[in-house]
Amino acid sequence: ITGQIRHVGTTPVICVNTGPGYNPQILEGSVMTVANGSIPYVLICKEGASVSLTGKIVTANNTDFPNALYIQEPNRYSGIRVLYSGAVSPNRGDTVSVSGTVHLADDGEREINAGTNGVTSPQAGTLPGPFARNNRSLGCGNFNVYTPGINWPLNTGVGIYNKGMLVKSWGKVTGVDAIGKCFYIDDGTGFNDGSGLMGVRVSWGWPNQTSITPPAQGSYVGVVGISGSTDLGSDHIVRTVRLRDQD
Repeated sequence: ITGQIRHVGTTPVICVNTGPGYNPQILEGSVMTVANGSIPYVLICKEGASVSLTGKIVTANNTDFPNALYIQEPNRYSGIRVLYSGAVSPNRGDTVSVSGTVHLADDGEREINAGTNGVTSPQAGTLPGPFARNNRSLGCGNFNVYTPGINWPLNTGVGIYNKGMLVKSWGKVTGVDAIGKCFYIDDGTGFNDGSGLMGVRVSWGWPNQTSITPPAQGSYVGVVGISGSTDLGSDHIVRTVRLRDQD
């Protein structure tokens, strides 16, 4: 989009001359802007772009997810996974700086590959509480063309993108897949992702992650973890809550 930035009251407006019949008084649509150095800025970057972030909060560390951690903005509006295999081991709640290249993982999540030295400057901080989300609002729609949301079950990926964020959800345990290291919860939404179990997938299947004891089928639970996604095959990207530990 190319145009002139003006203001309607205090609202910035991009004026685009579209040719004959153009009326600068008519507002059409909206444009989302993001700040360089923010996680949303990373999410709009193309595959392989180099990025650098400072002052982001660790919501899951490389003890929770070996060779990876999750970070989010201090005010809880965006988060992302970081692949990291270095010696620094921040605690949950610490603030860190991250640098690396951004990629789209096979599970449908964007991530920063920080290598062995791209996580630095850990400083003690306060872990924010999880963002409460019902089953339907987990994951949600596409952020942009580089950052997909949830596409399965069909037409259910709507709302504000929240992959990578610390969340809490709840529901009845509809089944347990011990081999797949997951169980499903349903709050009444009744999603059918084709796995054979109803509801939303809750996983402890990250490589080399410490195992948990899943709740019994039929019980009602609340779960706290990272909002993410899983590719069940045929490019079916489904909601997934990634547990950090037994609690």
